[in-house]
Amino acid sequence: MEIRGNGIVLVDDWMGFWHRRDKYVLEAKKGQFREVEQDLYGVGREAKVMKSFPLQRSLTDSSVVANLAPDTEVLVIAAARASNWYLIKSSTSLMGWARIDISAKLLDGLPWMD
Repeated sequence: MEIRGNGIVLVDDWMGFWHRRDKYVLEAKKGQFREVEQDLYGVGREAKVMKSFPLQRSLTDSSVVANLAPDTEVLVIAAARASNWYLIKSSTSLMGWARIDISAKLLDGLPWMD
């Protein structure tokens, strides 16, 4: 946790292989902190594909953008706030979404910790 003198509190939570950072601002008149919600959280972790899996176009559109090939490198760019999905960039610079549980079984090189 980081507390600054400007009424902002930054809180990090370990999410398995990345830190989720939430921001809170002090509402002085109410004497309480309010969360500044984000739709996405930055991840920025590189990994290697162990077994091929698809990337979806969006969280609501399951059209396949790419099928990731084994032994290729990917970048996990972001995590969605409201669900268990990652935004992933392929080695060919195509981007799409994959579920966290799928990613945990199919990506190598992420610093997973229980």
